[in-house]
Amino acid sequence: YAVTVNGYIYASRNYGASWTLIYYEDATLEMASIDTSSDGVYVYVATINAVLLRSTDSGTSFMYSTVENGLTGAEYSSISCNSTGQLVMTVIENGGGVYKSTDYGSTFSIVSTVSTVGTWTGVSVSASGQYIAVSSSNAGIFISYNYGSTWTQSEAPTYAFRSVALSGNG
Repeated sequence: YAVTVNGYIYASRNYGASWTLIYYEDATLEMASIDTSSDGVYVYVATINAVLLRSTDSGTSFMYSTVENGLTGAEYSSISCNSTGQLVMTVIENGGGVYKSTDYGSTFSIVSTVSTVGTWTGVSVSASGQYIAVSSSNAGIFISYNYGSTWTQSEAPTYAFRSVALSGNG
C-alpha cells in the first residue's frame, strides 16, 4: 500500500510491480502514513487533516475512525499496527499526543502517560503489539514494553527524530 499527499491510496497485489488506485476522496485530504495487518485485511491511514481512515476488507472500502475528544486540526504524522491489526497506534505531530486503539482502529484514546512529553513524529508497533516505540522531534524516543500501558524514555539522544521502526519481535 502507498499514499500520496493529495488524497490517493494505492495498492499493489504483485509485490510492487504495479499499483492500482483503491481510494480517493478529496485532494485536500493529505495522507501522511499507512500501515496494514500482516495478512493485509486491515489497512490504516493517518492524515494531517485530523482524519484517520481504516479498512477491514483489504482496502476495498475505507471508513473514518473515532478519536477521543474529536480532535480538530490534528496533524497525524504516523500510524502503525500489530500483525493482527487489532492494536493500532497513531501520533499527532502538532502537540496532540499519542493515541491507541485496541478494537481494530474503530476508536482511539489518548495515552496520557506519554502524550504530554513531546512533539510526536513516528510510531512503530511490534508484531505482537507488546513493544511500541514513538519518536519525537524534541524529546527523543519512548518505548513501551507492555502494549502501551507504561512508557520509558530510551537512552537515545534527544535529537529531532522523524521516524522510528521496530522489528517484528521488537
